[in-house]
Amino acid sequence: IPANVTQLKANSKNVGKLGLNDKRRAEYDPMCSKGPGVKTYHITVFAVSAEPKLDPNKANRAALLEAIKDITLAEGTFDFQYERK
Repeated sequence: IPANVTQLKANSKNVGKLGLNDKRRAEYDPMCSKGPGVKTYHITVFAVSAEPKLDPNKANRAALLEAIKDITLAEGTFDFQYERK
């Protein structure tokens, strides 16, 4: 999301750049839960001072964290619980 964006309205689209999900697609991919019961999920958003130098074909969590370690300005984590009915 570009630095000049100061808010996102509900259902905002085409703001910023999508990364690849675990299925190697640039789209929303809901989490998979294993088994019954309440699951806790964590979503972390990072504010960075430059575009990360990261090969999209080799991107994973570890590679992303390494690529942004020196350009991270702030981060925030949203934790939520979900139970499939």
